[in-house]
Amino acid sequence: MEVTVDIKEEKPDEFDAFTDGSTVHRRYRLRAPKPKEFTKETTAEKKAVKKPTKYIDKTFDCTQCNKEFDSKTGLLNHLRMHNVDRKFVCSLCEQVFHTNELLIKHKIIHKDEDRVYLCKICKVAFTDHCDFLVHDLEHTKQKSIKCPECALYFNRHYLKLHIETHFDRKVKCEICGKTYQGENRLIYHMKTHDAANHAECGECGKIFKDKAYLSYHMMSHTGVKPIQCLYCGVGFRSRQQRDTHTKRKHTTDRPHECKLCGNKFKILGDLQGHMTTHDKEKKIHCYICGKTFFHKESLTFHLRLHTKQDMFDCPECDHKSATRPALRTHILYKHTDTKDFECGLCNMSFKTLQAITRHNKSKMHIRAEYGMKMKKK
Repeated sequence: MEVTVDIKEEKPDEFDAFTDGSTVHRRYRLRAPKPKEFTKETTAEKKAVKKPTKYIDKTFDCTQCNKEFDSKTGLLNHLRMHNVDRKFVCSLCEQVFHTNELLIKHKIIHKDEDRVYLCKICKVAFTDHCDFLVHDLEHTKQKSIKCPECALYFNRHYLKLHIETHFDRKVKCEICGKTYQGENRLIYHMKTHDAANHAECGECGKIFKDKAYLSYHMMSHTGVKPIQCLYCGVGFRSRQQRDTHTKRKHTTDRPHECKLCGNKFKILGDLQGHMTTHDKEKKIHCYICGKTFFHKESLTFHLRLHTKQDMFDCPECDHKSATRPALRTHILYKHTDTKDFECGLCNMSFKTLQAITRHNKSKMHIRAEYGMKMKKK
């Protein structure tokens, strides 16, 4: 008995045909997958498509000073700096204050009130207003969230820490006695007392609180300054130093104005330092010799003279200075002969700008100016 099998000629490899004498059987083969062509160009194109395009070359520009920011949060906080008169609003009674300190003192009034703050979404009740505001952030999906009391913008994590600054939540370290605003900052501080977190510099032997302080310190040995100024290319150890340099050297805006004398400053720290000049008394005392100062920084530098620690060594002699500017002044007067500042009227030259400025106010220079005016007449 002959058995014929009908196999399509165009696809002879799809199955195998066999018979047991009475029935024809087909055993189909697994189809081989079509080979895919992978090239460097196609894979690169696919990767390029997967990248989120909203972050590519996107900046947020300030319409008032044309400064660029990488995030919307940075721009919103920067716009607040154009408005010098910051306002602090109590989120309970909406009373407005000019400083955060006044807002914190005002909240003592609300402590006596027997209030319960109920979350409208999850129905959790709080007796502390700060805890309620922090909890309310859990139900917010926005990336940039506005502080309800000072109108600055933060992401969720930093706003939780920031809200505590509007409340009197000072906690004291039982080891060293320092006080911190909020338990989160105290927890971070307590790690510095743990010897397991300390790090020692292999170059000079100094011990630091953690690896972050050590990394910053190591730049003083290596000379590496990874943060560069976008305008002049000068290097800095941190972004904060770069930003301060940019405001001082490459901008003309002076948004911080003294309300007492009208002087304007580029940096808030300069205004704060200037405000002490309106104080008639030096309120900061040295506990060793009793000398008084206007600034805490001045006391810090002064204490180095007593402790002989963290001093700046002169490379030419054994002299040590408490500050870098003092060391530069020492090198100029003791180890250099150049006098770049000349007074053409008195035929005198000076090593520093401060020296010629003092000379211009001296009686000698004023008499010479008067004599020159009389000759012209």
